[in-house]
Amino acid sequence: LVSRRDQHVRVADRQIFLAEGEPICTEYSYKYSVADLNELAAASGFAGEQLWMDESRYFCVLYLAVRPNGA
Repeated sequence: LVSRRDQHVRVADRQIFLAEGEPICTEYSYKYSVADLNELAAASGFAGEQLWMDESRYFCVLYLAVRPNGA
């Protein structure tokens, strides 16, 4: 996205100024293996509890839970 004009935009309790022609980043997309997701979760104090994956194994949803005492 690109701002088509100078504008002030309110996001939550903040005002943001966008200049005409300024690019607006709307998304970051990252690809992880299930093992990498579990490692990231563990490093953040979470544990994978349930995994759902499509038939082709292209996409998954990983349900995370807080590890007791960060163990």
